[in-house]
Amino acid sequence: MVIQNYTPEEFQRDFLSYLSKITGKSLEDCSTGERYTALSAMILNAIADRRAATSLRHDENREKKVYYLSMEFLIGKLLENSLVNLGIRDVAEESLRELGVDIKDLFDFERDPGLGNGGLGRLAACFLDSMASTAVPGVGMGLYFRFGLFRQRIDSGYQIEEPDDWDVNGFPWGIEKPTEAVEVHFGGEIEKTFNNGKLGFEHKNYESILAMPTDVSIIGWQGENINNLRLWKAKPVKETVDMDAFNHGQYAEAMRQRSNIEALTCILYPNDNQESGKILRIKQEYLLVAASLESIFRKYKETYGPKAFFEMPLHVSIHTNDTHPAFAVPELMRKLMDEEGLEWNEAWEITKGVISFTNHTVMPEALEKWPQEMLRKLLPRIYMIIEEIDNRWKNYLHDVEGDWHEMVNATEVFHQGEVRMAQLSVIGSHSVNGVAELHSEIIKNSLFNQFYRIQPEKFNNKTNGISHRRFLIQANPA
Repeated sequence: MVIQNYTPEEFQRDFLSYLSKITGKSLEDCSTGERYTALSAMILNAIADRRAATSLRHDENREKKVYYLSMEFLIGKLLENSLVNLGIRDVAEESLRELGVDIKDLFDFERDPGLGNGGLGRLAACFLDSMASTAVPGVGMGLYFRFGLFRQRIDSGYQIEEPDDWDVNGFPWGIEKPTEAVEVHFGGEIEKTFNNGKLGFEHKNYESILAMPTDVSIIGWQGENINNLRLWKAKPVKETVDMDAFNHGQYAEAMRQRSNIEALTCILYPNDNQESGKILRIKQEYLLVAASLESIFRKYKETYGPKAFFEMPLHVSIHTNDTHPAFAVPELMRKLMDEEGLEWNEAWEITKGVISFTNHTVMPEALEKWPQEMLRKLLPRIYMIIEEIDNRWKNYLHDVEGDWHEMVNATEVFHQGEVRMAQLSVIGSHSVNGVAELHSEIIKNSLFNQFYRIQPEKFNNKTNGISHRRFLIQANPA
């Protein structure tokens, strides 16, 4: 199917065919939602071959792949954006008008995916659009939130916050991939092992949660390159129901374990003013990182072989959008050492060569920090690795000219009983940037000044931008 050369007659034929297959109804009997779902499915089918061809081309050419880890992806509505990028927005409108369907009704029916909140998520979405449009092999990695931040209602002049049930009508753009699900472990204990004189670590008595991926196609300009956004949803590893509680009428208690697990990807940014909220946030962040890195490793081994990790910085870039994915640093170390058998120094050079970091915050008090003891209980092996990173960093500072105590106070990861995620991100990355020239200068001259003085080559600027086609072709076509 040559999408750009769609005639109105071909468009109408395909649309009516999909409508009939999906609903079993005539056009006249279908609701606006059914028409929207059919058109979305038609678009996804039209790009299926291109998506497969894009993935095959990237693999065959062994192009370096960017994995963009972000807690937010404010991707916006996808139907009109997809039609614009495929170059068929006008023919779609004309074709549907002839059938008596106003395409704007379908655009209005679609709910904005509640996967982000503001600039952080919009920047991530812009980068996905740009990578797809410029044929950069790019994969977004985030969480599939059941509810967005909130929906706003004004009552007597006051803001009323209601749940943002954004996928209440279904999300036809997301394709669940159960065969690529990943187990993520929390809690438990770490037991040291010795095998042929080599120290190892075994994780025992942990809680296991299943991360289920849903893939969303990111269509580049003119539809020649189709990249992917992978969103993880928390699920039980095994379907468990307390039958005794259920049979005694205690239905909520019977489903408690399942509900607690699914709460991990229920709401974007749960309140973390209390301990339970902090625990939930840490679990969300590690779920994102652990599932994403396992997915990356599977693909890397499939493409380059099981022993090609020393070349990983040549083929893979893992970019962390703010500090929410900062666990990528110790998790990558864990996988390289505990699972692949590399020594610390080898794993550390690979980790630094692969990971880069965008900072979004200029206020020191707003930088993310987690209680040390809480982190040790939730992620015992990750805690051990962070502790070793921190110790080695402070030892490295002995060879740096300057006041050692002042440098340690500003740059150490463990600080006054807390784990400072921004410091971890800077130490474990080869590149650190802000999102505007002024912002990047503040980072260098104030926020991370000691880091900049020690390792100035790490710091650079990446200016924020917009998806100009969304803002011009869609919002202001004239």
